[in-house]
Amino acid sequence: MVDFFDENGDVFIKLHKPSGDNVLYWETWSIDAKTAVTHWGKLGNNGDQKEVKSGNNKDLRASINNRINKLIAEGYQDIPYENYHLMILTFEMESIGEAEDLERKEDLRNMITAILGWTGNGNCDEAEVREDKTILYADVLKPDVALQSLKAAFKEEELTGEFFVTIMKDDKILKENKKVVLK
Repeated sequence: MVDFFDENGDVFIKLHKPSGDNVLYWETWSIDAKTAVTHWGKLGNNGDQKEVKSGNNKDLRASINNRINKLIAEGYQDIPYENYHLMILTFEMESIGEAEDLERKEDLRNMITAILGWTGNGNCDEAEVREDKTILYADVLKPDVALQSLKAAFKEEELTGEFFVTIMKDDKILKENKKVVLK
């Protein structure tokens, strides 16, 4: 049995499995030495989560490692980032380089990371403010599913306006500056 915990006794892993036209995901991360969270579902959906508690780190490791090894035996796999797409989201701004722009950038980055993470589809680690634009860079497994999830969450947050999406795989541009209007 493989041990997926690091030298500090922590675990963080995302696994995916094709299932018909869908992709299933399962992930886990440590809260503390005796607690982890598991989160699973269909790619693009928020899924379910469960807190796993044990009396000590050794028992937690055994429980989580056992589950991960079973999932891998069922066809789940850790998909390397080389298999992800780069989704570039560009939001135009009215101001240029104001303090609010930096706050807006971080708010958008945090929101996009949460949406992609809770739907099993990636993350948004990088963002920048350039001239009159906020540009966010997200690594996503399925770009079309990611865009649907983002649009739904933006609508729920009552965000309006427009943004532009560019999708890249390796160095190839698959979609460039697709306009998305939020109503």
